[in-house]
Amino acid sequence: LQDNPGSPFVLTLELARTDAKPWAPGPASVVAQVAQGTPFALRSVLTASGEALPEDIALSVPAGAIASEPATVHQGEANLVLAQLDGAPPVPDEECELEDGSHLPCFRGIAIAAGPPLALFKRAPVPAAPIEPQALQVDGDALRLGLASQFEAAPEEALTYAAKSSDPSVVHVRIENGTLIAEAVGEGVATLTVTATDGDGLSATLRFTVQADRTARSRWRGWRLILLEPEGDSAR
Repeated sequence: LQDNPGSPFVLTLELARTDAKPWAPGPASVVAQVAQGTPFALRSVLTASGEALPEDIALSVPAGAIASEPATVHQGEANLVLAQLDGAPPVPDEECELEDGSHLPCFRGIAIAAGPPLALFKRAPVPAAPIEPQALQVDGDALRLGLASQFEAAPEEALTYAAKSSDPSVVHVRIENGTLIAEAVGEGVATLTVTATDGDGLSATLRFTVQADRTARSRWRGWRLILLEPEGDSAR
């Protein structure tokens, strides 16, 4: 494989959960695997955050195989457990004899990489708190709501957001840079649905209503009437 286009060809040793989806409740059955299969044995140590493993466990993928024997990772009290390999094992440095009697490294042109940590038992996003019904004026100021504080997720989990209005002819809604922007375009009531989704597809939904009213346009629009109590003769 050496000196061919695309070399060195990378074999990625990565973790996978075999008994359920990664975020299902534990315990979890975890293997190290190479999707293409490996021409030589690979061995790496599995570690996990918290008390998920009583001790570090070595996972070995035999030559010619795709996956190692499984190891058990426990959930304990944690909402999120990160399982990872301690690094990419080296390519074997053994030599092979060629037809002309010379000896060269057997696996030139191959490199090994370790895959990313595997998130287990992660908590799905949840709404932080209900949102009270809102009121907007037609063609008035828009409602702007930062969504990062409206949902709770696993630590350091990036969320993506989507929103829709039950009646776009009453309230039009969009999301810009993590901020919900709602504008009243007609009189009535609309329900806004906001969905937050993490990188593994787990999601949470938040709903609230918006009452849209039309205010008569006049030269007094925007003024408030304040009644003052007179105090003594000087106030008359």
